[in-house]
Amino acid sequence: MLAAEIAPRLMAKLNFARDRRTDYAFSNFRPDWRTLQLTAHEVPMFDARDLPEPPTLAREGFELHKVPVTAPRWDDEEWIKGIYIPLLRDLVLERTGGVEAESFPGSWVYRDTVDDKRAPAAGHAHQDRERENARVYIRKNLGDAIVDRHKWFENINAWRALTPPPQDWPLAFCDQRTNDPADWLIVNVLEPGLVASGTEIKHLVSLYNPNLKWYYFSNMQPDEVVLFRNYMDDPARPQGCMHTAFHDTAAVNPSPRASFELRLYVFHDD
Repeated sequence: MLAAEIAPRLMAKLNFARDRRTDYAFSNFRPDWRTLQLTAHEVPMFDARDLPEPPTLAREGFELHKVPVTAPRWDDEEWIKGIYIPLLRDLVLERTGGVEAESFPGSWVYRDTVDDKRAPAAGHAHQDRERENARVYIRKNLGDAIVDRHKWFENINAWRALTPPPQDWPLAFCDQRTNDPADWLIVNVLEPGLVASGTEIKHLVSLYNPNLKWYYFSNMQPDEVVLFRNYMDDPARPQGCMHTAFHDTAAVNPSPRASFELRLYVFHDD
């Protein structure tokens, strides 16, 4: 069900690429490396909780789940790999119909809008991977065998807020049915670790398009997780959701947002 059938919760300012330059770069940790030029546009922002039917990965490209965790340790790689990834893997395989799902260090991010030692909220409309670059990146990190034994793969992001609701900079998701690939440009991602290892990452950034429909989940609870399609390798299917953080001007006494996102690479045989 499209957003036109419900009223927007607020008008939100979202950042989009200013133009189609091909030499743009973005960095979470090195603002001085950023050359990506952005322009803000005010868009209707719809609360996905208001939809008569909950959104789904298959339709809009995102969906909400209750996934409580006990005594989380978001800075502990062993806890993430031993406890959290298996918990999310089972859910993601169930929801996507995939046969195998893997993650690896560098595929999860702890973001904080206050702590400058952590990645800030990414405040521009983007998808985390560009198709050709993603194929190279996955083979480098997971190996050829897992890619070659399956027909195609996708990247599902499991995103959760770590601070109490309402959050000051929640995450917005674009209904994947309203995406137009003609609006996308490829941007280099430069992070100190990536540069040091010679790893090339490219993601997609969107130009402004008034036909895009934007949603968020208000008042994200500590036991809630949004699954959203971050990348799709099969060109016959929607590539995924543009997404961006935005300043929620409708929130009353909001908490500074901290969040944790886990990217799972899901492999399919159909």
